[in-house]
Amino acid sequence: MAGNRDLHMHLTNSSAAENNSVEIYPRNESNDLSYKWLFEKVSIAAPLEDGTYTFKLAANSDQLLHTLNGSTQPPARLEIYPLKDNIDDYKWIIKKGTDNTYTISLYRAPSLYIHPVNGSVLNSTELEIYSYISNDSRLYKWIIERIGTSNSYRFRLVDPPSRFIHPYGASTAS
Repeated sequence: MAGNRDLHMHLTNSSAAENNSVEIYPRNESNDLSYKWLFEKVSIAAPLEDGTYTFKLAANSDQLLHTLNGSTQPPARLEIYPLKDNIDDYKWIIKKGTDNTYTISLYRAPSLYIHPVNGSVLNSTELEIYSYISNDSRLYKWIIERIGTSNSYRFRLVDPPSRFIHPYGASTAS
């Protein structure tokens, strides 16, 4: 444990039984196995290649993700809206990081990225485009997961991963 090298992560009563607690405890060599842990690398599958995409709502493919009024000025909220004159207003750039998470930036303003308004991760927090802030990188990183058919995906925020991009109130209307 940082600051106290005599305390270690240990199984209570040296028991590996299901639902046993984990505690910090001074190391006891007679029960050495209860202090040892195996590490398995976890990787996130990366289903998409870097590129420029439009995002259509699966429940209503006439609705595409774009910024409110096609704005390229931060902060601009996101909305779904039918395709109008300028297809570039609906394009997004996806870039995969070395950790297999993605950033999503606006095609017409590639220095602006999708993230939650005010850095909030509460239910129903709206999304906006904003300049990348490295101290808040977790709010700009997305896990993209393939679901169902080959062109269906969902976007999960890295932290917390229980937050997904979806229309407010699950509405598929503009």
